[in-house]
Amino acid sequence: MYRKLSGLMGVKKIPSFHPPIITPFASRNIHYRRIFGVIFDWYALGDVTFNDSELFNGLRHLTKIYEFCCLIMIIDSLSSIGFEIRSQEWRNYKEKPFGGKPSKRPINLPNNFFTLRKDKTLVTLHYEPNIWRMKNARNGDPVAVLSANESNVNSYISPDFFIEIKNIDSKSVDFLIFDSRYSPSSSVENYSLTELIHKYFFGIHYVNENGQLGRSPTQAVWALYPKRGKKIVDSEYYSSEHSLSGSMPLLPSLGGINLRPSKLSVFQNKLALLIGKLT
Repeated sequence: MYRKLSGLMGVKKIPSFHPPIITPFASRNIHYRRIFGVIFDWYALGDVTFNDSELFNGLRHLTKIYEFCCLIMIIDSLSSIGFEIRSQEWRNYKEKPFGGKPSKRPINLPNNFFTLRKDKTLVTLHYEPNIWRMKNARNGDPVAVLSANESNVNSYISPDFFIEIKNIDSKSVDFLIFDSRYSPSSSVENYSLTELIHKYFFGIHYVNENGQLGRSPTQAVWALYPKRGKKIVDSEYYSSEHSLSGSMPLLPSLGGINLRPSKLSVFQNKLALLIGKLT
C-alpha cells in the first residue's frame, strides 16, 4: 500500500513511522495525556510477539481450534452424566504400540489422554491416537485393518477422539469414535459421514485377549460439526426410526451431531443414551 500511494504521490522514499513523543506541554494536560495514550497503544499493536511461555504459540487453523473445543465439550459432557476424571496426561502416540508413551506435554498442546470412572464403568479418552496394524498391536488393542494400510506394516489411522468403555466386572470393551469436521451439516451429510464410517467403522477392529480378531467393538462413529444446519445428520444405513435422531436408535450408532457450546445439550443427551445402552 505504501509503494502504491508513494507512486501516485510522487514520493521517492517511503516514509518511516515512529510512535509520537509527548511534550512537556501535552503532559501537563489530562486530555492530551489520554489522547497520547490511545495513539501510543495504536502504534504498539504492531509489536505483538508470541513466545514459548504462551499456551498456544502462533496462530492456529480454525479446524484445530475446533478440535480443542470438542475435546473440552466431550469431557464436560461425560462429567455431566456422572463420570469423574481420575487421571490425565500427555502421551506421545508416535511411540508403538497403541496408547503411546507418557511424556512431557508440549507447551502448545492440551493433554491427550484421560481416564474417567462412574460406578463400575471406566472410560478412556484418547485425543488423536495412532491405531497401528496387527504387527504392532498387543492383546486388548484396537487395530487398523483396511486394505489402504496393507502396504506398510508401520502405517496407522488416527481418529480425532477414540473412547474405550470398559466394564470392570465383565471386562467387556466398546469403542466410540468421534471425528470433528469444521463444516456445515450438508457437507457432513453428503461427504464426510460416509468417509468416516468406511474409515473407522470398517477400518478399526480389536485384538482380544487370545490374540485373535473377534467381534468388532465399535459402537459409534459420529461426525462433530459446529456450523449451522441440521442438529443431527442421520446415516443412510438405517430407517428413520432407528437412526441417530429416531425414536428407537440402533447400535452401532452412525451419524453426525452439531456440537458447539450453545448447542451442547443435544450431544449430551445422545451421549448419555448411547453409554446407557452399553453399560
